[in-house]
Amino acid sequence: MLSDDSSEEDEPISVPTQHAVTHGDVDMGGGGGLDDDNEEDASAADDPTKGKHPKLRRLYAAARKEPWNIDAWLNFIYEVQQSFQHVEEARPFYVIFLEQFPTSAYWWKQYADHEWRANQLENVREIFNKALHDLKLPHVDLWSFYLQFTKSTVMDVLTDASSPEDKKRARQTMAEAFETALDRVGMSIHSNGIWTQYLHFLKDDKEPTAIFSIRKVFQRALSIPIFHLDTLWKEYEQFEKAIPNNEVLAQNVFKIDAWNQWIEFELANPERVERPKWKAKVRYALESCLACRRFSAEVWFQYAMLELPDVAAASA
Repeated sequence: MLSDDSSEEDEPISVPTQHAVTHGDVDMGGGGGLDDDNEEDASAADDPTKGKHPKLRRLYAAARKEPWNIDAWLNFIYEVQQSFQHVEEARPFYVIFLEQFPTSAYWWKQYADHEWRANQLENVREIFNKALHDLKLPHVDLWSFYLQFTKSTVMDVLTDASSPEDKKRARQTMAEAFETALDRVGMSIHSNGIWTQYLHFLKDDKEPTAIFSIRKVFQRALSIPIFHLDTLWKEYEQFEKAIPNNEVLAQNVFKIDAWNQWIEFELANPERVERPKWKAKVRYALESCLACRRFSAEVWFQYAMLELPDVAAASA
């Protein structure tokens, strides 16, 4: 159920404490520790890989021997994934790994996906609660996966036979999930997917007042420097144009068209003025537009291209 989204953010794997497989020290009364033989026996007794295949045991021993060696732990957890199709067998090792690396959102996501594929929905909810609410991990992909799970378990289970109250309650739960996700990661440059999903969700609402919620979310998203902001602007313009007798459209979108026409006019240089004067005229049009549309990625791009050194001047 994992998506093929390649936008997984790079994340550091922190190692707060060495994971202790043995539980507690043995008090010998004289202040001394166990001798080597007893220590090995105790270690073997508490080894979670006992009875598993040799490769897994070897990789776990290597990771335990060097608890700060990230590669050793990754080799171990990859082997867990390959060795155990059933989550009941893999679960203890996910827990061990995530105790060692609690901020690894990627592996929380892998763990949740494994539980979800086994239809262990309560376990998935517990994983999200731990990773997102207790640890407050600010990772867009993990929050997106949480929204995917919430939609599957809250919205997709509705049928035509569902009561209006059940449908309303489900939509409220889904909206709250979106708002919680955006509160945590909505300012990320990578959050454009969550904003877009939220808008699509709101557009499915058939209530006449839904347009106000949609407009508000559009305007919130457009104030943030996220990826594909130009596409979002175009979608907002189409949304406003689709509303009959829309005063906001007349006041804003038509003005955007007027700005674009002015800038295109100056860029075309119909007066055939010299280049320094032409750049000054275009610069004035762009700066005037940005005074009203300071979050327009397209206009900022045009401004940046205008200020690039001339090819002839650079080559000279």
